[in-house]
Amino acid sequence: MSAPANSAVYVDPSTGAISTGAVQFRNRIINGDMRIDQRLAGTANAALLTGQDVYTADRWAVWRNASGANYTVQRIANAGAPGNDFALQATVTSSATPGTNDIYFMHQKIEGYNVNDFGLGTANAAFFTISFHVRSSVTGTFGLIATNGAKNRSFATTYTVNAANVWEYKVITVKGDVAGVWAKDNTTGLDIIWSLGAGSGASTAAGAWVAGGFYNVAGAVQFVGGAVGATFAISNVQVERGSVATPFEVRPFAMELGMCKRYYHKDTDTLHGGGVSISTGPLDSYAGINYKYPAEMRINPSLNLLGTTYRSGGVYDVDQITKHYFIWGRRQYGGGSATIYAYATGGCELSAEL
Repeated sequence: MSAPANSAVYVDPSTGAISTGAVQFRNRIINGDMRIDQRLAGTANAALLTGQDVYTADRWAVWRNASGANYTVQRIANAGAPGNDFALQATVTSSATPGTNDIYFMHQKIEGYNVNDFGLGTANAAFFTISFHVRSSVTGTFGLIATNGAKNRSFATTYTVNAANVWEYKVITVKGDVAGVWAKDNTTGLDIIWSLGAGSGASTAAGAWVAGGFYNVAGAVQFVGGAVGATFAISNVQVERGSVATPFEVRPFAMELGMCKRYYHKDTDTLHGGGVSISTGPLDSYAGINYKYPAEMRINPSLNLLGTTYRSGGVYDVDQITKHYFIWGRRQYGGGSATIYAYATGGCELSAEL
């Protein structure tokens, strides 16, 4: 069997099936094996905020828009997923049946530049295939959704968890949407959503692209309505162009980490600009830290200083050309002596998430 240009032939060792796929960057999901967890290093994110994304393992976020049900999410090690040590797991901490418009899910937003070749929103929209391993203590039919960034085009589909607490491999192929507006820039080009529950007003039938934003399939499992302690985990997540699922693409760790740092970076080294001692001086006497971005980030990032900090005056300036932050401490009163500092004992984090 010959392969197209810039592609390779794959043989499934369990079935002998032969398929072809791109040699590099087949997987448009970043950190699909959950190896990288800069924020939490495997600890649970216990505080889910209502109505906004909370990020867990790199590139992965969870959402709820109601406080009736709650769950923690964390990157777990020794998960036992085939060929992989890590998984992303949700655990129910407060059970509730979703109200009409309640939504709960985990997802990854894929940047438009990375799915440009899918042709979404055009007559030439390609098939794309979603594959992953799932392990859940709750069995049954679960919902999975693909949407655009504006959440006004949705494709709902299902997969079945047949046995409790056993890793199962799932493959879902979707014909790309020929309608709607799909971003092809540095905003969200495609959002893949694993539903953990949604009310009837936020659910739809499976199998076709529809107008609107939906977050579950009508009649599917409401995971957040399960018993306290119920778990749901995914790993080896892959989204690729075409109608065939190829083996999970394992990229070098340094490459995957660099891709993650386009969206988020955490530096735990102490940042210290030193102290400037003065006996008198104007209010604008200052000491500063010059901090350079670690990578080309998606957009100009927000900055959060960690640990014990002193930076009276806040962020002084951001140079988008040289990719530097200037953090500064300012003299706050006239007369007398003072030492002016700028520091953050816990380092900093930069965020440019979708």
